[in-house]
Amino acid sequence: MSIGKTQISFRALGKPNLIAQFTHETLCKYGYERYVENNMIYYSRLNVTSARYNIEVFMQGNDVTVFAYLGDKSKPVELKGFKQSADKEALKNEVNAVIREVNELCNQKAWESATTDSEKQMIQNQMMQNNAMMQTNMQIGSSQSMSNTASSQTTGKKMTVPLVAAIILAVMMTIVPLINISFDNGKTYYKVLRYGLLFLVASFYPGIKGLKTSQKVLAIVVLVLATLGVIANIIAWCANWGINIQV
Repeated sequence: MSIGKTQISFRALGKPNLIAQFTHETLCKYGYERYVENNMIYYSRLNVTSARYNIEVFMQGNDVTVFAYLGDKSKPVELKGFKQSADKEALKNEVNAVIREVNELCNQKAWESATTDSEKQMIQNQMMQNNAMMQTNMQIGSSQSMSNTASSQTTGKKMTVPLVAAIILAVMMTIVPLINISFDNGKTYYKVLRYGLLFLVASFYPGIKGLKTSQKVLAIVVLVLATLGVIANIIAWCANWGINIQV
């Protein structure tokens, strides 16, 4: 799950108050309810799957920025990332549809207000530029999502060898001290592998780092084994010093 908000920016023709009006009316048409909190305007609705869709709109002149995300605004889930879902795709398509409709309404209003051929030509050029900018921004959002997915998979492949090595190390550092406790109450372990805890602490690093990649399962195995190894090492050290631990 990717925490954050997906951002798409575009530029619309016309007066800012008309752009705001068209944006509000279009979002309401899609079932969004407007509410204000801490002087911020939010649009939100529940999908048929009970997933909450959220859209925030910020305007500066004719430049419009849309932030879209799932869930609660305190823990927003962005629409891109490694793990995709039907709700992410649905909201992404919905946001794109809203932006296109708002842009078309603004273009139509600007065209109707033009009185001369030169004004119409200027508006037509601006419409082409705005449409190109909007399409580019949507493609950037899509390519970033694909890039994040590919990056996560590549990082996961790079983490495979360190994670497997950490698993082997954690298993050794868990079994060896327990075997030595059985034979000579941990004396050999204390003399030969007294730095077992340091090895185990080192194995936590690839485990924690692997949680953020596609090798999450291996990473969890490393962390579990390393934790068990720490417990086994503590038992071995206590046995060496004559401390009895009831397990």
